[in-house]
Amino acid sequence: MAAKKSIISAALALILITASVFLEPVPNPLTAFAPQDPESPPKRVKAAVINPEGFDPNPGDTERFLNVPPVVRAVPVLLFAGEQIESCAFYKVPAENADDHVGLTSEYLPAAAGAGGTTPDWGYIGTQAVHIRVRDAYDSYTYIESELTIAVDTTAPLITGARDLTVLVGTTVAFRSGITVTDDLDPDPRLQVDSSAVDLQQIATYPLIYTATDRAGNSSRVEVRVHVVNISLGDLHKLADERLQRLRVFDTDDMTERARLIYRYVLFNMEYVRAIGPGGQSDEYFAYSTLRTMRGNCIASQRASEILLERAGVTNMRIQNTDSTHVWNLVFLDDEWYHYDATWYNDCRFREAHKFTTEKAYELSPNRNNRYHFDESLYPPIRQS
Repeated sequence: MAAKKSIISAALALILITASVFLEPVPNPLTAFAPQDPESPPKRVKAAVINPEGFDPNPGDTERFLNVPPVVRAVPVLLFAGEQIESCAFYKVPAENADDHVGLTSEYLPAAAGAGGTTPDWGYIGTQAVHIRVRDAYDSYTYIESELTIAVDTTAPLITGARDLTVLVGTTVAFRSGITVTDDLDPDPRLQVDSSAVDLQQIATYPLIYTATDRAGNSSRVEVRVHVVNISLGDLHKLADERLQRLRVFDTDDMTERARLIYRYVLFNMEYVRAIGPGGQSDEYFAYSTLRTMRGNCIASQRASEILLERAGVTNMRIQNTDSTHVWNLVFLDDEWYHYDATWYNDCRFREAHKFTTEKAYELSPNRNNRYHFDESLYPPIRQS
């Protein structure tokens, strides 16, 4: 009898234990996760069914962690008065978490939602906190706080590089070349070029208008003149002689000193603009335009130096490197050929580059992308050292 009671008691205990297991509430992995105390992180629950609709954003992936909130980083936003923006602009997904976030959506939190939430006050000028709830496709979510600054922009963009142009009749011109636009708040102001009044087929002077506008609607305007001309070799010589007279080059009979004066004039007055080159123009016109504007790349510096040296009586010729990325001059001084390079980006430790040897050229080349590597067989013997 005692043994029978013992068996019945054991059976009842087993039933109670089993019932307690099946009656214990089982957490729903699809329930949205609200941020918890960092000391008590959420459980990571694996499941094969991704959401109640049965749609699996990652087919074949049966090991998704459903109640782990998305990891995002807050991004501060700058707007101008009158602008608004979607909540997704206030966060980004770190690259290391990109594969874990599917179908992210977000919303601004009103104050009534708790957690200190506030929708943006689009009329407030200044900086304010913005609270956002970010939800993934598994219905897990997290809260973030970001920063919104609304500014009143009254400063117009600044246009630089706009100058009067001299253009050979019948040619084409890239009017945007060398023009930059900056703004104190807008990182990408718009530039418009109005060349409607310019006729490159007729010799005359025309207005050219640059207009820059930022996101806030502020605009600046610069008007320059385009001189459409027909250049002869005589015009070029006349302009070069005027420059030499101003430099007082003919006050000395020393050809090395003449070369030095011309070198320093071109070096310190030529504005380096990488995009401005001959563009198929004649040598006479390109040299004339360069001396008039003093803007261009290494070809401009070489051509301006060439005509000035020639008119000053210094024998010279053009030289270029083996990969055709740089040109400079050779000058014949003291019965020998030397290198001469008036391009502004010369090594700052080597300012007197109006007369240097091939040894010096090779010394400078490694730090300047092999600028002075050239085929010596194409040129007369150059002073080596």
